[in-house]
Amino acid sequence: MKISAFFIIVGAIQVIAGTSYAQETKLNLDLQQVAIKQVFEAIESQSEFIIFYNDKDIDKENKVNISLSNVTVETVLDSLFNHTLLSYDIIDRQIVIIPKNDIKTPVSTKQSKKHTVMGLVTDAKNQTPLPGVNISIKGTFLGTSTGADGKYALELDDSNATLKFSSVGYISQEIAINGKTILNVALEEDTRNLDEVVVMGYSEKSLNEISSSVRVLGSEELMDVTAANIGTMLQGKVSGVQVVNNGGSPGAAPEIRIRGTGSISASAQPLYVVDGIIGGDFSPNDVETITVLKDAGATGLYGSRAAGGVIIVTTKKGVGDKMQVNLKTSTGLRQISNGNFQLMNGPELYDMQRSLFSPSTLPLIRPLKLKERDFDWINESFHRGLIQDYYLSIAGKSNKISYYFGADVYDEEGTLLNTDFRRFSFRSNLKYEISDRINLSTNLNISKSTNTTYQYNSLYDAYLYLPWDNPYDADGNPRFIDATSSDWYSRDKRNYVHSSTYNSDQGKGLAVNGDVVLNIRMTDCLSFSSSNRLAIGTGWFQSLVDPRVKEGIATGGSLYNSNDYSSYAITSNMFKLKKDFGEHSFKGLLGIETEKNYYEFIGATGQGIPVGLTILNAASVPFTVTGTRTESAFTSGFSQLNYNYRSRYFLTLSYRMDGSSKFGENNRWGSFPSAAASWLISEEG
Repeated sequence: MKISAFFIIVGAIQVIAGTSYAQETKLNLDLQQVAIKQVFEAIESQSEFIIFYNDKDIDKENKVNISLSNVTVETVLDSLFNHTLLSYDIIDRQIVIIPKNDIKTPVSTKQSKKHTVMGLVTDAKNQTPLPGVNISIKGTFLGTSTGADGKYALELDDSNATLKFSSVGYISQEIAINGKTILNVALEEDTRNLDEVVVMGYSEKSLNEISSSVRVLGSEELMDVTAANIGTMLQGKVSGVQVVNNGGSPGAAPEIRIRGTGSISASAQPLYVVDGIIGGDFSPNDVETITVLKDAGATGLYGSRAAGGVIIVTTKKGVGDKMQVNLKTSTGLRQISNGNFQLMNGPELYDMQRSLFSPSTLPLIRPLKLKERDFDWINESFHRGLIQDYYLSIAGKSNKISYYFGADVYDEEGTLLNTDFRRFSFRSNLKYEISDRINLSTNLNISKSTNTTYQYNSLYDAYLYLPWDNPYDADGNPRFIDATSSDWYSRDKRNYVHSSTYNSDQGKGLAVNGDVVLNIRMTDCLSFSSSNRLAIGTGWFQSLVDPRVKEGIATGGSLYNSNDYSSYAITSNMFKLKKDFGEHSFKGLLGIETEKNYYEFIGATGQGIPVGLTILNAASVPFTVTGTRTESAFTSGFSQLNYNYRSRYFLTLSYRMDGSSKFGENNRWGSFPSAAASWLISEEG
């Protein structure tokens, strides 16, 4: 009883306090031919009231006149809303504008009513309104953002939903509505340590030293999806970065565009730098951080190949004195999305085509029995694809050796009939502390993959075939269809379900990457590093057109085989300098880099393949043989100077020269200078 009385008293005090402020505050307004919103702004400027409203409830074209002196806010609002469909509710110093038909209106139990929540989002430190804050309904793609005054209004189906408030430079918050109509939020500034080290490829910098457009993502931000590549993981997480899935084949890497496409003919793909060395291979599960360099000031040190931006990948290392074992399994589903596109079913198609033929011709070309047929080719061709990923890692440090071992098995079923992708990868990262001034790192990454893809007509025919045609016979076996087949109404006389049962497109690949990195601290301000990598890759592909399918009858079946081999070697050697003179700080590097590429390919096609034999030796007719071989070399010299004064003013100067054997002797070299500057205003005063 005492507790109940306490809450009643507290509630009464709150109501009295709010009512008292509304009655004691006097307003003076003299406005002619103004919008209602301007009246709201005048009330807020003369008081501590905050007014919330839904834009769609306010007539923007209506102009009002109001001239009142020394009156309460209730008098102003009563005068303003007289003979209108609007009313208001005062809760302490907050005023909610609501339509009159929303007041005490019975709600039918058969109809759902929208719940409106309004509020103000401010900076927790100085209480100033925050414009442009993203407000999303958790678990949906719905949401809104705050206006220039920091206010928002949002309609929801669920009055107990959770809202997520996020803005650049502030810590995101998730808040349950719990039936509230007013929800004010104060966002805390994201006070990340400006001394946090960011890997920039050739060097490392603290956040306050970076004068360019750079985005850093940790493994926790990346691993919220199950995917075979980092492109899918980056999707929607970095501003200015577009990730486009053009094909949808299992395991296919999407195209990544950093700030658009800068060339018509040259590749727009970003340059990848893995563990400080250009190029490389890795499993997404082995990634510790990803740094995206987006502008010229950030990418200048990488020269000609950085026109599409740079993605710097740092893999996991062994830390701590105790062994850490991590086992992770994840599962996902993929399915096609046709948007609003929908094919007609059998009866719908028949009714539509009935108008195309005369009554006498219709039974001959489109017999009535077709109206009873309805085979779903889309459902037959596509299904949900299961994605599975199993990852095991062991990391730690023993005496002067730190270690990381990671193994990953990725299995993805395709959404299209008879397609899949599987990959096994293993990584070993070791670091040896030879002395206080010398350390040696060795990295090894092995990746083996297999995939089954689709032949060109499978995807095409899935949307082309008519629902009157059934690909299976009475016994459930795929039908053989050719020009002589009857009871087949689709334009093309073939059955791709039958073809895909016997035909196959398969590939497999193996990639091995090995790194050796030597670091020597020569003096307290001068160091030397040598980073070296050798990468070897092989690939195999086979395409079989079986002699039992329509496409294979004319040739007696055909078989295409191809093999390719590639190698890539790079060495990067540089000196690094770091020196402070009072309030002046200098960092610099000077280096030279050389790489060599080799690639060879051979392919052959044979015809007359016996059933069950998928080797070229079995072909009765050797048809075509093709092959190629290329070699290239690339040499670069680069330098960079970083200067800062009192950790407040920063300047970065970079210069790089690239030479490629792909160009003529007179045009083999190119120069790439860049500069960037920044001012850390928070350090002033």
